[in-house]
Amino acid sequence: MAPELEDGKLNLISDKSDVYSFGKILYWLLSGGKIFSREKHREPQFDLKGKNDDTLLGWNNIYMEHVNRLLDYMIVTEPVSRRDVENIKILSRQTMRLLMEKFTPIDKDIKQPCAYCGQGYYVLRAVKTHGVDQFGVTPVSPCDWRILSCNKCGHVQSFRIDMAEKKEWWNV
Repeated sequence: MAPELEDGKLNLISDKSDVYSFGKILYWLLSGGKIFSREKHREPQFDLKGKNDDTLLGWNNIYMEHVNRLLDYMIVTEPVSRRDVENIKILSRQTMRLLMEKFTPIDKDIKQPCAYCGQGYYVLRAVKTHGVDQFGVTPVSPCDWRILSCNKCGHVQSFRIDMAEKKEWWNV
């Protein structure tokens, strides 16, 4: 039940109440029946990625971070902070595409699997302009680089964070 409906406040029923409830049901379905009180889906014991130090990346399924982000818009205490039904429909379709095509979520707490060898993960080697010259990059203006290389095969990936929409995903 959405928090605003506690104590029988039926006059506050809205589509945003349904979004909250749907988020909780979606979590329950994807978690195999786990139940949590209120907005705790981001706490380690409820994280859909499933922390697992015995795996290469430290998680059972890093792709579930996409679902966590969808739930971040649904399981929110204040109705004004929840997305509406139409927006959730759009975000759900986007989340399905990210899951089905196995797009790796960008997050400072998720090791990125190597796209080349598939046996290692990327390690941050250069930040902003510090160390980028070791990779043949000569910054020509103020820019914010992240250069990573695979700990197994050495495959290199580089990113200009100053050109990204979600800069907070890259905080280090």
